[in-house]
Amino acid sequence: MTEDYFRQTVQERLQDHEQRLRLLEREVRDNTIVVRSARWVAVVVGGSALTMIATLIFEKVSA
Repeated sequence: MTEDYFRQTVQERLQDHEQRLRLLEREVRDNTIVVRSARWVAVVVGGSALTMIATLIFEKVSA
């Protein structure tokens, strides 16, 4: 009985830790996607801002 109880307890804990690990892996994957998307948006917005500044400077120089 004691050995069976020990095995069952260990098995339950192992399953609990495996479930936590899967949740953490999913969270890391989701956060990685968010960070990559944020970087891409920053590059696009930054590029647009530089284009706008260059256009304004060019218009001022041309005028």
